Amino acid sequence: TKEKKKGLFEKVKEKRDHSKLLKEEKEDLVEKINQLRLIVDRTAHLLMHGRYCAEEVPEVIQQARSKVLELFPDKGDLFDLIYLPRFMRLFRDWG
Repeated sequence: TKEKKKGLFEKVKEKRDHSKLLKEEKEDLVEKINQLRLIVDRTAHLLMHGRYCAEEVPEVIQQARSKVLELFPDKGDLFDLIYLPRFMRLFRDWG
């Protein structure tokens, strides 16, 4: 029975440690998402209100893409699918 109690305490400790890891991972993800939002909002603002010529726009977008890939290295395709058309449309309509 002493061994069972020890095993039970170990399981509780493992569960607590796992829960702590999940909480830290969640907080890290929330921080990354907030940073993503700031990058996207800043880039949209620059494209709408900056004085860029058409030749400069790809560089502005590439800088944003590079920053996003630092946060989410495997999400380049999603950036191209979601944000690239949005940024191009913003520049076309506002720039």
